Amino acid sequence: MTGEPAARGSAPAELRTVQASLDRRFMGEGSATLATVELFAVLGLGPSATEQSPMSLARQIGATLDRIGIAFEPDRRYGHHGLSAQGVVVLFRFPNGAPVDPERAEYAEARKEVEAAIAAGVAEIDPAFPQFEPIGVSAEGLAKLATDERLRLHAYGVAMFETARRMNRGT
Repeated sequence: MTGEPAARGSAPAELRTVQASLDRRFMGEGSATLATVELFAVLGLGPSATEQSPMSLARQIGATLDRIGIAFEPDRRYGHHGLSAQGVVVLFRFPNGAPVDPERAEYAEARKEVEAAIAAGVAEIDPAFPQFEPIGVSAEGLAKLATDERLRLHAYGVAMFETARRMNRGT
């Protein structure tokens, strides 16, 4: 493995099938939001996959998606939250799955800001509320983050907010 996302035509057939299925969900955009169970189906996992240890599940999913240049959130490898069978997952394109150092002080601080913004937004949830876009990180904090960190935090914010909103609506 070269560490680069698998090029079309060079990946095993199963990996190409996963990539093609996920490419359709992006619909020409840089990210895609889907139900966790939908991602499980694409990857050939059952809904009971969340019964695995969160880190084991993240490593299993990450091993596949990283190879095709797709990152996901919530990704337990980079934070405290993992996938929920009733939740949503946000996929975004980035080489090697956008690996970050979750312990880097600036990233950890920005993640706390995202979590505070999510908690504030979920406290008074309104089904008509538009999709969470700002990640709640100060301009000063954003300036200290690399592109992969900003994208990962944005995807994390959307995934966690949408999961909470879905659970509040009971859908």
